[in-house]
Amino acid sequence: MTKEQVKKLHELQPLQKKVNRFKREPAYRETNFDHVHKMLDLFAYVVKRFQIKDVDHDKVTALILSHDLGEVGMPFDVGAFEKANCEKTAEKKAKKEGLTIMALAAEHGAFLFDLTDEYEEQKTRESTLVKALDRLDAQMRIFGVGIHHEPTQDKADFAMKNLLSASEIFPEVAELVEQIRQQAKPEFEKKFKWNPEFVTPNLKKDTATRQPLNRQE
Repeated sequence: MTKEQVKKLHELQPLQKKVNRFKREPAYRETNFDHVHKMLDLFAYVVKRFQIKDVDHDKVTALILSHDLGEVGMPFDVGAFEKANCEKTAEKKAKKEGLTIMALAAEHGAFLFDLTDEYEEQKTRESTLVKALDRLDAQMRIFGVGIHHEPTQDKADFAMKNLLSASEIFPEVAELVEQIRQQAKPEFEKKFKWNPEFVTPNLKKDTATRQPLNRQE
């Protein structure tokens, strides 16, 4: 990954300002541009807090900047819940994303194909970290605004499972996931039934969680 390629990805980011996340939950709504830049902040926080030294920072930055570029041209992202519960929806979105990446790569460089493949295959430390950051930021948005905005138990459960999956994907963030889980539980229980199986994967038994969450520490 070259500095020039990372620069090009930064130049493409304004395209993401027109893509909105959380179509069916207006309270959570934000643009992909906002999401990507929060992920960059979260990356800096996680690397510092957990002393992650074995990842290529330029590659992680590039994967963050590129992981949602396939959604350019869509007024709304298709939510993870909708994709998980409707195979046709997931396939339709994947097809649109593939065509968009083809068009962007033709204009800006074939390296976009490589980044897309690396993120989808999830075989590198960098790609798994970015996937975990993606899950973390999305669920921090939901739990930060308020899980009570979810209309049903199954959607609330899905949000919690997505949060917990971040430390399954990248174990080093387990302490952060547990911290968010603990903070989210009281509000979750005000509207929804708590599942005792909502347990943070890969959490060390002697880990002391810290509250409140502060990305600037």
